[in-house]
Amino acid sequence: MDDTQFDLFEHLVTSHTGIRLRARQRALLQTVLQPGLVTLGLASFDDYYRMLQSASSESRSEWNRILHELTNNESYFFRDKGQFALLRDRILPEIISRNSETQTLRIWSAGCSTGEEAYSLAALIEELLVALTNDRGRQWDVLVLGTDIDEHALVQARRGIYGSWSFRMVEPSIRNRYFRESEQGWGVSDAVRSHVKFVLSNLVADDFPSVATGIENIDLILCRNVFIYFDPTAVSLVLQKFADTLKLSGYLMTGHVEILGNKVAPLKTLSFPESEVYQKVSTASQGDPQLDLVAFQTPRKENKQFIVGGDEEKEFLSNYHTEAVHDSHSSNTASGPLSRHETEPSGSESLEIVNHSRSLADKGHYELAVEGCHRAIKTSPFAPEPYELLAAIAIELGQFEEAKVWLKNALYLAPASAQIYLELGHIYRSEGEKQRADRMYRSALELLKDLAPETVVGAPGSPTAAEFMRHLSEISEEAA
Repeated sequence: MDDTQFDLFEHLVTSHTGIRLRARQRALLQTVLQPGLVTLGLASFDDYYRMLQSASSESRSEWNRILHELTNNESYFFRDKGQFALLRDRILPEIISRNSETQTLRIWSAGCSTGEEAYSLAALIEELLVALTNDRGRQWDVLVLGTDIDEHALVQARRGIYGSWSFRMVEPSIRNRYFRESEQGWGVSDAVRSHVKFVLSNLVADDFPSVATGIENIDLILCRNVFIYFDPTAVSLVLQKFADTLKLSGYLMTGHVEILGNKVAPLKTLSFPESEVYQKVSTASQGDPQLDLVAFQTPRKENKQFIVGGDEEKEFLSNYHTEAVHDSHSSNTASGPLSRHETEPSGSESLEIVNHSRSLADKGHYELAVEGCHRAIKTSPFAPEPYELLAAIAIELGQFEEAKVWLKNALYLAPASAQIYLELGHIYRSEGEKQRADRMYRSALELLKDLAPETVVGAPGSPTAAEFMRHLSEISEEAA
């Protein structure tokens, strides 16, 4: 494929899906397209290009295959605990209160991948309705609509069975409450599944609001870790569609900083410690956007038990000095593995700081968590835990280059960690670096083989060695 052909296919993919291909993905694109060229018996990439432009069944089939290869379907339940805490404590209780007369909820997980986000929302709503409506939650009409452009991902989503790797950020008690274990994996409970519906949809090409697909009058849209792959023009187009699809006072939640600089009327920004969200407001109320925000941020008395954050976090921050944090950051970020030097070994103080920082990150207080990690690094530079947490935070924020740096630092300090290899493999895989990803997966597999199958890899509650190996097997089957 020459430069001219790549430019043509790049434009075609972007106009059809919104996905922006980077220069380093040129080899990946050719690798993805080549099998279709051979299978369909076409003489050249020019013929293949014309076929993809057509409305034929071959074209639709090929687009399904191409998009499955180009999109990243790595997901897990309750991804970004900070944002889910915000949904649990503020956003969803407010929507439930507002809809108490109609007793309806319409939630849209846009770009739902293999379904973990949609089912997480349904489980959270199930729990909140019981807590906030005096056990009358069963009377509510709840729809959590999951849409994605990848039909292969939706097949898995509709199946609703997941391996332990999808629960790596979930407390076992939550998993046991809403999922049922079987030989195939963990299946979604009937109570949660009854709220969820999956539909094939292209955010760029399809029209919505849409009565036919049920994408209309939505109370809350989640579209997270989608816009980071989009062309800026596609971002603006989809944001306007979202605004048109939301009910008045409905909410949009995206990944962190994904749409900064893309302001779409009538969406206004609401800022919380855990995340920014966007609310649809009437033209008349846009003159004083702070009025509703102040009222909204005042916790309702009956929801007090759901509020997170407070004096504990402020006290934690006051204990660690900015100067020390910056000293640690400047000496450890950047450009490669750490330089070993004489220092005290990892101790209880460092682990205590990391555990506290992990708790803050779970609540969405990422800046405080990052500062705590840097303090832990300065206390015990040889401890891998703060680097792993910094990587996890960077992944949540979509900062994958930074995440790779932290993971490589952690791997230098803990070279026998299969989990770090696995995380690096997932990042490389999402970037189209298949060879690098495969190397990471092979290294992880070799380390896992030396462990007893029941060994927990990582913190308590993490998957076992056997479960990690099963996850790697699933990845190999997908790639075959």
